[in-house]
Amino acid sequence: MLSDSSQECEKLSSVLQINELADIARCIADRCPAPDKGGSEYIIECLEDLKDVLQQNRVEALTVDTFGRRIEKLCRFVVDTLTVITC
Repeated sequence: MLSDSSQECEKLSSVLQINELADIARCIADRCPAPDKGGSEYIIECLEDLKDVLQQNRVEALTVDTFGRRIEKLCRFVVDTLTVITC
């Protein structure tokens, strides 16, 4: 019975982390169309939040890791794009 409880806890943790990743991705997407002054700093803050979520990934959750890495690439692309636009 203990293993069932442990598995349920791991599933819940993964779901919560996936929701956090989705929130971060929405924040990035909301900022993308209108690069304003401070946009790069905002995206970098999102990247820091993303790193926190990925570091909290206690179990090997392939979904969390895969989408987290993809969102990280998106963050870096947006920051690079904003840097080019504002230069």
